[in-house]
Amino acid sequence: MRREPDVRRYPRKANISDDAIRYVGILPGHDRQALDAWCVNTTIGEDGNLRIFVEKSRAWCLVGLGDYVVKEADGSGFYPCSDKDFWRTHDDPNW
Repeated sequence: MRREPDVRRYPRKANISDDAIRYVGILPGHDRQALDAWCVNTTIGEDGNLRIFVEKSRAWCLVGLGDYVVKEADGSGFYPCSDKDFWRTHDDPNW
């Protein structure tokens, strides 16, 4: 059964919100095709790590476990963001 990725809206501290997913690996019940449907340019490297193509830098970037894949504010693409950097600029929507 296919599951949609857990895309959430995270408010920024500057009154802007970003859509993002926290990458926790490809686990049973998490369909990689669902991730690909949301973030089109993804690949799994020979080392087993997720990489996404970042349009603005025109390069493949590594997404580590626990990192966030963030949709550009203008919808033009995606970029990886470490957990530490993400929470420095965003608020938890569950608070």
